[in-house]
Amino acid sequence: MGLFQKEKNVPKGNVRCAKCRRLIRRGQKYCIIDRKTYCEKCAKNEKEWRFLEFMDLLED
Repeated sequence: MGLFQKEKNVPKGNVRCAKCRRLIRRGQKYCIIDRKTYCEKCAKNEKEWRFLEFMDLLED
């Protein structure tokens, strides 16, 4: 569901963000959420969205 998140600081090579397709170079921060790589900006938005979905499930 996206609750298992892993943050890294150094990718092995140049990778692209799964959402905005921005190039993430070595040394830039990024996150892996559900086996997808997100840049720092998109990862923050994705985490907030997943948290809101989780809270909505708890209310039901």
